[in-house]
Formats: sequence, C-alpha cells, structure tokens
Amino acid sequence: MSPVHAAAVDIGATLNVAAVGPDRDPEPVRGFATFTADLHRMADWFERCGVRTAAMESTGAYWIPACEVPEQRGFAVVLVNACDAKHVPLRPLCGRLLRSRIAGGDGARPT
Repeated sequence: MSPVHAAAVDIGATLNVAAVGPDRDPEPVRGFATFTADLHRMADWFERCGVRTAAMESTGAYWIPACEVPEQRGFAVVLVNACDAKHVPLRPLCGRLLRSRIAGGDGARPT
C-alpha cells in the first residue's frame, strides 16, 4: 500500500483539530486556533509532514477560512459531510476518508 499524504481536520468556531498519520509526526494530532496566522501554522505543519490533501469536516460557515488558506498554499482540500465523518475514527480518517470517498462525488464544497 502506498503512503497516504493526507490530513484530517475537525473545524470549529475557535479551535481546529488536525491529524496526520502517526508515522508523519511524533505528535500526530494538534490543535490550532482559528486566526489567519494559526491557519498558516497549520499549513506549515502539513508541509513538514508531507501532506498533500486535507479532508476537513465542519458545521456552519467556519470551513471557509480554514479551507482557503491551505488551498492558497497548494493543498488539495476536500470538505466532507459532518454526518458521514462522525462514523470514521479520527486516526484512520486520513486514509479511509479519501479511499472510501465518503465526501460524495468530487468533494466539492457547498455554495
């Protein structure tokens, strides 16, 4: 099996919780505040971990800046349905989410 270069992010109003594969970082789950500088710190961490794709789960409109910053930095961002994502354990979410395509279709964001 080829390595998964993905991260999973649970987007919140004041905190985003991001996870990468346990082989990517000694601390594979981290919290980031929601200010722009913090979103850039999250993207910096993704780069250091070799992430190419970020699967993000959100309710409400909090996903907008959390998705825009990584996209501007060149990451492929997939916004997933919160109802689907809650049935997938966090650690395996990185690979399973992308492989099973629970995002539905092309993973396009809602308008």
